[in-house]
Amino acid sequence: MIGDWSQMEAYRPSAVTVRRDAAYVTPDGRIRIVGYNDMQEMLTALDTIFTASHPGVAFDLELKGTRTAPPALTDGSSAFAPMGAEFSPTDMTRFRASLGSEPMAIRVAHDSLSPQALSAPLGIFVNASNPLTTIAMPQLARIFGADSDHDRVHHWGELGLGGVWQDREIHIVGLAPETAIGTLFKRRLLADREFGHAFAGFAQSREVTQRVGDDALALGFAALNRATEAARPLALATAAGAYASAASPSDLRAGRYPLDRYLYIYIRREADPFVREYLHLVLSRDGQRAIASGRLGYIPLSAAEILQERQKLDSLQ
Repeated sequence: MIGDWSQMEAYRPSAVTVRRDAAYVTPDGRIRIVGYNDMQEMLTALDTIFTASHPGVAFDLELKGTRTAPPALTDGSSAFAPMGAEFSPTDMTRFRASLGSEPMAIRVAHDSLSPQALSAPLGIFVNASNPLTTIAMPQLARIFGADSDHDRVHHWGELGLGGVWQDREIHIVGLAPETAIGTLFKRRLLADREFGHAFAGFAQSREVTQRVGDDALALGFAALNRATEAARPLALATAAGAYASAASPSDLRAGRYPLDRYLYIYIRREADPFVREYLHLVLSRDGQRAIASGRLGYIPLSAAEILQERQKLDSLQ
């Protein structure tokens, strides 16, 4: 189990009263949580800890998918919004129009490297026959960027490959722009600029890695845990000549892998005391250990990341 536990604070429960008239309280008095299905395991473990220290509190988990969370947080029918991706622009617009503010995103774990999990860091894949081992983020921006960019990279030779690779064109593939991962990739890498016209988009990461495995000239982005024998991930550097990370758990927690992703719990900025107390558990040593012990392999936050999230949470009080 990975974690710098000695640097994390233990959970110290505080008494809290759940408002029975809150929209997220069910008729039988349970606290409804609507959101991401792949967080079922960790939320069940966290709920057990919370209930042990707050007798009488019970939960009703309705975890059917990330995109079910924002509407439920917006209308108040969920206490908070567990999500495997960030709020979409459409969800943010609706939330802002309804409440006059933006929700607060609290990171609760790094994504998983296990193929058993649904959420993973982003990976850049090449065919197993390709000799390239590392790539820098600025190079990726020049590969995937729109064709109007004058410095666009088109050929493998421009990435340092010689011989038969020198003049061969790079075939760019990835998740379609309208998918959550496609949207995230565009935002992080291209500042929301469009992909080049030669880009081929797919609905699922497995489709991307299959395409890369079938095409020796392909370079694509997909969930890192969808690697195959025929499609392998590259180590990523933030700049040319910088350290290239292969996304080990320690690199993820140290912030050295530039395409890491997180699991989130979104909350209203006027979050009531129960919600803040629950997040204090999540951001404690006990909560992070519960997350780390799950079979899906989600990776706990570092002590420094927990401090950052706790400061955000404490700013609401």
